[in-house]
Amino acid sequence: MRRKTAVLINPPVLAVDQHQLGVYAEAYPVGLLQIGSYLLARGYRVRLIDMMEYEVGKARIGALPTWGAKRAGSAKVRGRALSVRLFGKPLSFLAQELEKTPAVDEFYVTSTLTFNFETTWSAVRICRSLFPAAKIKVGGAYPTLLPEHAAGCGAEVHEGNFIPAQRLLPSYDLLPKPPAVGIFRLAGGCRYNCSFCANRALAQGVVFEPKEALEQIRTLRERTGVAEFSNWDPNVMLHKERLKDFLRLVVAADMRVRLKFEMGIQPDRLDDGTLTLMREAGVFAMTIPLESANSRRLRAFGKPYDFETAVQALIRVKRHGFDMSRCHVTSVLGCPEEKTGDLFRLFIITVLLEANPTPFPLSLSPRTRDYDKYLPLIRGKPLDELNGHLWPLARSAEELVLKRRLLDALSEPDIGKAWRRIGLISGRLGAEFEAEYGRSRKILNKLGFYG
Repeated sequence: MRRKTAVLINPPVLAVDQHQLGVYAEAYPVGLLQIGSYLLARGYRVRLIDMMEYEVGKARIGALPTWGAKRAGSAKVRGRALSVRLFGKPLSFLAQELEKTPAVDEFYVTSTLTFNFETTWSAVRICRSLFPAAKIKVGGAYPTLLPEHAAGCGAEVHEGNFIPAQRLLPSYDLLPKPPAVGIFRLAGGCRYNCSFCANRALAQGVVFEPKEALEQIRTLRERTGVAEFSNWDPNVMLHKERLKDFLRLVVAADMRVRLKFEMGIQPDRLDDGTLTLMREAGVFAMTIPLESANSRRLRAFGKPYDFETAVQALIRVKRHGFDMSRCHVTSVLGCPEEKTGDLFRLFIITVLLEANPTPFPLSLSPRTRDYDKYLPLIRGKPLDELNGHLWPLARSAEELVLKRRLLDALSEPDIGKAWRRIGLISGRLGAEFEAEYGRSRKILNKLGFYG
C-alpha cells in the first residue's frame, strides 16, 4: 500500500517598514510541526516547505522584494499609498520545490495574521495548479477568525486548534536547520476582551501541564542543543500558580536554559515571588504591556489595571536585577483618540527605567471591538489594508505622516535622540515632550523610584 505524502507550507509574510520586521522574529510554524508529528505517527511521508525567514536582525526593508503598493490611511484619505515588501522566500520558490515532489496527497497551509492572507491564497493557488486532486487544508488564526473569508482561497478551512496534535512534540527536524529558539506553551487563549485583540476568539484552556512543558524543553534541548526557549501563551499570568510550578520544575531540573516571556506579562499579577522564581529559572527577557499612560484609555482597551500599577510592575522587574534592555514595554499607536502627551509619558518612563520601548501600530481585525468601533473610518477598506503599519485610522495625509514619524521616534531607546526627532517634527511637540519629561520623573518619584 502506497504511503501518503503530506506537504506542510508556511507562507512568507508582508511588511511595510523596518519596525514590522521585528514582529516576525522567531515565528516558527510550531502548529504545523505538531501536525507533522501527528502525520508521521500515522505513516505519512511529510515534508515542510518553510518560506519564512528568521534572521530578522539581518534583514533590511529596502532590500526586500516589493509585493505592491497599498492604500494607506483611513477610508477618508485619498491618493496615499505605501510600498509593501515580501519577507521570506518568493512564491516562485514554492512552485520550484513542489515541482521536485512526484506526488502529494494532502497540503496543510498555515496562516496567522489576517492582513497577510494574500500570501496564503497565492500558496493555495500554486498547490492547486500543480496537484489538482490533492486535499488542501488551511488553518491558523486567520481562518479561525474569518472562516468565510478564508474559504475564498478554495481550500478546506480548519477552525481552531488541530486537537489530535496540540499535545505532541513538534517535529523540529522538518526544519532545514535547528531553530535558534524553542517554543513552549502552558495555556492558550485569554479571558479578557481587549478592544484590539482577537485572542479571546481563539483557543482557550490549558495546553500543557508544567511537567509536560518541561519534558518538551528537555527533549528539544537533548536533540538539537537549543538552550533558549520562548513562551507563546497570550496571557500566561492568568495561570500564575501553574507558571510558578513550571518555574520551580525548571530550577530543580538545573537544565541551564534561558527563558523568554515576550508575548506579555500581565503587570498587575506580577509579584515579587514570581519575579524571584523567574530569575532563578533563567528568565532573561519579557514584555510588559503598559499600552497607554492614560488610565481611561486602558479601561477603554479592556485592561484590568491602571497605568501606575503597570509602572510599579516595571519598577519591580528592574529591582529584581533583570536586564532591562530585554524588557519590552509595549504601547498602542494609531488610535484617533490618543494624545501625544500620553505617548511621550509612557515612552519617557520606559526609557528612564532602562527598558525597551516597543510601540505597535494598531492593526484592525474583524471580531474585535476596535474593528466595530472604527468601522466608519475603515468601511470599504479590504482586509489587507488593515495592517497597522498602513495606519488605517489616520484621518488625513498629514496625520499619516505624523504617526510614521512618531513610530520612529518612540522606538528609539536613547531619550536624547528621541527628543531631537520629536523636535524636528514640530517645536510644539518638542516642548510637550520636555514638559512630559518632568511629569514622568514626578510619577516615578511618587512610586518610589529615584534613579
